[in-house]
Amino acid sequence: MELLSVSNLNLSVGTEAKILNSSFTVESGDVLLLTGPNGCGKSTIIKLIMGATFDYKDIECSDGTILYKSVHDILHDEKENEAFRRDVCYISQEDEFESDSVLDCFVNSISRRNITNPEKYVFDFIIKHHIADCFGLDCANIRIDRKCKRLFQKLKLTQEARTDDVLKTVKYMTMSTKQLSGGQKKLTNIFSNLIRCEFCNLVILDEPINNLDYIAIQKKYKAVDKGGKIEA
Repeated sequence: MELLSVSNLNLSVGTEAKILNSSFTVESGDVLLLTGPNGCGKSTIIKLIMGATFDYKDIECSDGTILYKSVHDILHDEKENEAFRRDVCYISQEDEFESDSVLDCFVNSISRRNITNPEKYVFDFIIKHHIADCFGLDCANIRIDRKCKRLFQKLKLTQEARTDDVLKTVKYMTMSTKQLSGGQKKLTNIFSNLIRCEFCNLVILDEPINNLDYIAIQKKYKAVDKGGKIEA
């Protein structure tokens, strides 16, 4: 199934031409890698697909089409683009968080979905992909504070259920994003977006492995197992 079609795209930023007559398609199951030197327009193409023509007035697209599922014109119709944004899992290269809490970052990402217990959904996702293992948490030194206790109660985790994996996961979920290193912020940004992969047909990642070690990169790709994917 064809998910995305980019045809005869010409784009300039200010007075500089960035993209000349670019065309490609993404079908379900495809992995498309955009490569090239810095400044050649990789991220600009992704920003354009994500609606940069509506957000940034210095970006001008003089020609071309971008169609989602062959019918939705996401280049020229802002309403179509908004619908596309809800249907795609997009991860930018900037690690900016709207919330201070790691848990809130994950919960906000699935806020448009009808999930009865979002905290439990987040907990199960982090456990499944062993995400907390990437944060150097030592169970022997983990302090169970009020935030952890409240989350234990909300998740209905008994004392017997609090294994080392569970303890590390709950501690990670209650951490502040301000406590995270550059690589940890990148990983949190990635997974807090990938949590909605189950509901999306297309994943778009802009410079997704900056600041990540090899193990963290492996964990990320194991979480992306459906739909199409574009990377720059």
